[in-house]
Order: sequence, then structure tokens, then C-alpha cells
Amino acid sequence: MVTGYNQYDEHVARLSEAGIPIIYNNEWMESTLLARAEWIRFVACFFKKDVLADSLFTKEERTYLKLKKLAASAKTSKPKVLSGDNFRGTWYLPGGKSFSAQLFADAGADYIYKNDTTKGSIPYSFEQVLRDLNDADIWVGATNGKTLAELRKIDKRYSLFKAFRRGQVYAYSNRVMPEGGNDYWESAVACPDKLLSDFVKLFHPELLPDHSWFYLKKMN
Repeated sequence: MVTGYNQYDEHVARLSEAGIPIIYNNEWMESTLLARAEWIRFVACFFKKDVLADSLFTKEERTYLKLKKLAASAKTSKPKVLSGDNFRGTWYLPGGKSFSAQLFADAGADYIYKNDTTKGSIPYSFEQVLRDLNDADIWVGATNGKTLAELRKIDKRYSLFKAFRRGQVYAYSNRVMPEGGNDYWESAVACPDKLLSDFVKLFHPELLPDHSWFYLKKMN
């Protein structure tokens, strides 16, 4: 089982030439968290666990839709959200048809590129992002540093964003091993309800006052 990120992968080609059947798992191409999680049914077929997979997904779906409905009931205004960060001169933001953009919408936030038709990432310059999102209320997905001071040291222009100045910067780093492994990249695809819970808490804390962060962590 492989992930088809590239049109041609020499490692996959070698496996195929050796007579090993290749199965593609392309959950990463889905545009919603639930669609990504539903690939558990595909994987389960190879282990004769289809009944268990159906049960697990149905439970996730039920909880997710309940949380989405809760977020839609929020009386407070939708916060403006900024995502990602600058990487070697390019800031990659979620496309309007990406699962991240759908997550922001389901959790009750306003994403400026929600009408964009890109399913993957949108590559923008720092200046473009600063122009469009300098007034964003919340910044999620910062990866360049562990603290606000580290972010400022990497690029002092980060401090021009309102979310930075108000200390509203969050990373997917609440479940990181000492060796560096990050559980967000391992389990989040199978746990859309936990991820949505974090974002509902982030955008509308009054709706989930007792929720503790699972994947998200505030940068100080």
C-alpha cells in the first residue's frame, strides 16, 4: 500500500517490476475530514475488519456532525483565521476546497480564501499574506518555532500580524514525542472529531468550556 504523491515514483516502479501488487491509498486528496477518515473502510478490507471499520467510522461521523451543528449555533462572530507559515520565501495556505478550509468552516471561522477552488495549497508571498491577513484574529499551523520569541527571531515581520501581537498563535504540537514524532500527523486523519473539537474550542470557546486541547497548543 502506497501513497501516490507523484505521477512516477521509482521505488513503487521497482516493487511493481518485482511482481508485488501495488495498492494506492489516496485519502490525502479528499476535501473533508470525514472523507479522509472514511478510508478506514478501504484499509479494513485487507484485514477482514470491515464491520469494525464501519462501526468506528459511523461513531466518528456522528460525533463530528454533532460538533459541526454546535459550532453553527454560536452566537459570537466568526473569527478571521490565518493558517500555515512562511517556508523559504513562500507561504503555503490551504486552498478553498481543501480539508483544512472545510475544517475552518465547520468549526465556525471565517477563512478569506474560502471561495478559492484549489484543493491543495496556495503558494503566496509573505507580502501577499500580510496584505490579506494581517488582521486575522487567530493564526494556526505555525511550524517555524516553538515560541513567539523564536518566530520573531526567524522573521521579525511575523510581529506585524494582529494574531501574533495578541498571542493568538497555535501549532499542532500538543502531542509530540521527545524524539520529535508528532501524533497529529499519525492519528488526526482517523480522529476528525478530536480535531474539530479543538477548533470549535479555539474559535468559540464558550461552546466547549471543558474541552482540553488534543492536537493544538498555544505558542507563548
